[in-house]
Amino acid sequence: MASKKSKHAHHAGNSISNRNQSSSPKMLDAEANSLNEAAKGAYSWMPTDLGAGVFLLPYNPAQWLDQNGTPGRGMFMISAQQMFPNRKKQHSEYDYMRAKSSIAHQKRGSGQRSYLYSQENLYEWIVIEKKWKVLEENKRLLQFMMQSTEIRYKNGLGKISAYYKSQAALANVENMMLVLKNEIAEKKIAINTVMNRSRDEDFLIDTNIVWFDFDQSMFDSNSLMNRKSEIKVIDRAIK
Repeated sequence: MASKKSKHAHHAGNSISNRNQSSSPKMLDAEANSLNEAAKGAYSWMPTDLGAGVFLLPYNPAQWLDQNGTPGRGMFMISAQQMFPNRKKQHSEYDYMRAKSSIAHQKRGSGQRSYLYSQENLYEWIVIEKKWKVLEENKRLLQFMMQSTEIRYKNGLGKISAYYKSQAALANVENMMLVLKNEIAEKKIAINTVMNRSRDEDFLIDTNIVWFDFDQSMFDSNSLMNRKSEIKVIDRAIK
């Protein structure tokens, strides 16, 4: 029993995971990259402000020139302004933005695990497909039994009650198949949502499952504490 519990279905979940990492907004790649670029800009200086223009210049051009020993009125001014940043403040801003970027990366790992957890819909879909095949076989068998019972009844070799019992069993099987069909539609919508696609996009799954054993070191508490992104997020946020 222990070996069976340590099994896991390694299936198209890999392709779903790849799709999540490349297209899902919750993977926070853009946010982390934005914070990294913002950290690089922490050491940038404000641009130099240059200005030029007249000051106290009369509207009458004749007053601009010297007249009878009196100097002309008005001035032409040129200005330049440059803000010199505080180096320590720049260092602090850089460290802060880098820390936020690190938190975003850890949240990415946490979000990815949430998506992997939601991939159990894929495994459940595979199980439903197996059930569907069994129900299809039962349906064919019941249809054959109904035909056989009908022929036997017409020839006086059987009872009509057997026919109705088969008919009731067939209706029950068809009802279960309808339930499974609705469950498949539900799983399909969930998987499309995980992959950031249209929920109505149709697709089929490969029901060939490859089984493998989990590495027992995954269940070691110390290594788990070091690998869990949720723990790392809290640690980074505290720092």
